[in-house]
Amino acid sequence: MRVSRLVGLASILIDHTLAVPALPERGGDVIADDLGPAAGGGINALVAAARLGLPTVHAGRHGTGPHGALVRDALRHNGIDCLLPATPGRDTGWCLALVEPSGERTFVTAPGAESAQDATSLAAIVLRPGMRCTSRATTWSTRTPRRR
Repeated sequence: MRVSRLVGLASILIDHTLAVPALPERGGDVIADDLGPAAGGGINALVAAARLGLPTVHAGRHGTGPHGALVRDALRHNGIDCLLPATPGRDTGWCLALVEPSGERTFVTAPGAESAQDATSLAAIVLRPGMRCTSRATTWSTRTPRRR
């Protein structure tokens, strides 16, 4: 059966990318070049599929704040529909990506609305014959962050 639509369940968040000459030592400091914010994570597979002509839809959570707006703009720009409404009162999460000259990347992630995927939001997704889902193992988190 031919795939009729790709449904993306993976988290989409905002990457704030900094190019650094090297990672700083613990407690240290380094001057970085700000490469700007961009939608990242689960959007990459959806954009690739859309560019190949496959209809795509994002079925993950996204927030109502400025990061959520950036995600929706990126989806819209790439012709990708957004299935779920924005999650009220939460913004989409973000990731600080430090990129060294070798291309090695180090990440620090602050989860947001995209991490709130649950059985209720999944139940809203209606799959029809020919539709396929894409996801990652890290899409949902069932643990509560520990306070130190």
